[in-house]
Amino acid sequence: MKLSILILCSVVGLSVTRTDFPANYQSQDEWLHFLDVVNSMTPKFDDDIHDVAEDENPLLCRINYVSEFPFTCPPMASPIVPTSVHELTPADISVIGALGDSLTAAFGIESCTVANLAREYRGLSWSVGGDEDINTVLTLANLIKFYNPELKGYSRGIGGPNSPAARFNVAVSGARAEHMPGQAWELVERILADPEVDNENDWKVVTMFIGTNDLCQHCLNINKYSTEQFVEYIRQALDIMHENLPRTFVNVLGILLIPEVGYYSTPRCDVFHALECPCAMFLEGDDNKYIWDLTRAYQKQTEALIMSGRYDTRDDFTVVYQPFLEDTHKPFLDNGEVDASYFAPDCFHYSTRAHAVGAKDIWNNMLQPVGEKDKSWNPQGSIHCPSEDFPYFYTNLNSKQNAESISSLTIMSSSLNVFLSFLSVVLFVL
Repeated sequence: MKLSILILCSVVGLSVTRTDFPANYQSQDEWLHFLDVVNSMTPKFDDDIHDVAEDENPLLCRINYVSEFPFTCPPMASPIVPTSVHELTPADISVIGALGDSLTAAFGIESCTVANLAREYRGLSWSVGGDEDINTVLTLANLIKFYNPELKGYSRGIGGPNSPAARFNVAVSGARAEHMPGQAWELVERILADPEVDNENDWKVVTMFIGTNDLCQHCLNINKYSTEQFVEYIRQALDIMHENLPRTFVNVLGILLIPEVGYYSTPRCDVFHALECPCAMFLEGDDNKYIWDLTRAYQKQTEALIMSGRYDTRDDFTVVYQPFLEDTHKPFLDNGEVDASYFAPDCFHYSTRAHAVGAKDIWNNMLQPVGEKDKSWNPQGSIHCPSEDFPYFYTNLNSKQNAESISSLTIMSSSLNVFLSFLSVVLFVL
């Protein structure tokens, strides 16, 4: 059955016009082929036809999802603009941006049919979307907007990477690690060109998430998609930001468990999985073990780069590895079936509901010390609030300092208790 699906995918006719796709991505044959197939399935509607009801026109179909996570954190002001990234609160953030692939571009997340799948709902992207507000759309940008309504750079609405509303969401669907240095430069150029942004003085949060397409295409060129090459491209992108973006806190998200995508198996899902991730689907034995091992290697070596101290050399810049996807598994219903509400119609990309969970857990990871961060998402979990005692985003350095401070206080408290006990004995004897 699945062999026939692979054959079908190779013969579906191609007939689309590629738009809003950066010129240096034209070699993205696998992704472009996928778009061709999607568009060949899309019925064509005349824009001038007004007698088609919205709920009958699949090109207009949208899922109006409202966040299911109540936001109850109190407002918080920052008395002074910090000079150290290790004393950075949500209220200090003035600019937000993101690098990545179709997941950050929010490809298809509000689509309810294949017909309108090939849209990028950037305003709802988990890390950088800014549509509406935190009461209705849960994204990292909207969480930060609650603390600083003057936040700049978040994306809005529907559109590709070059659309005006994309702002500092430079993610490109189909991108791989090799494109991260280019995206880093694109982000730097957009920030420097924006008259509303003071690059030297505005604090920035940038989130990078990449690796899905590398894993999905590794068998086409195992050297090109080796762990070493993957991490090298990430290093280059981080180095570019380190050199050109002062006052910046960078999140790097660990890659999700791509081999699990195949667990969501239906005839339709299998077609899309074969198109989007040919090197990680339908594997058995040693091949299946290899893709699992490669996934873990991507995670561990990316974290090792970030924990090496390479980006902890200045007080105004840091990179933090956020691992909430490392052990995140497919959500299942009580009947044992995959919960389709977390996925777009291609059974691969996340839906708005999944983006909301991801946004919550990016935020929660940022408020958890390094070494104590959640490594899987929690669809039933709540949104954490910044602590009054420690209202800062955790970094590699302040996590250690805070732990040492707590340890010192514990020792002092224990010593005081011993002294008081001794004193009480002496007084009793006297």
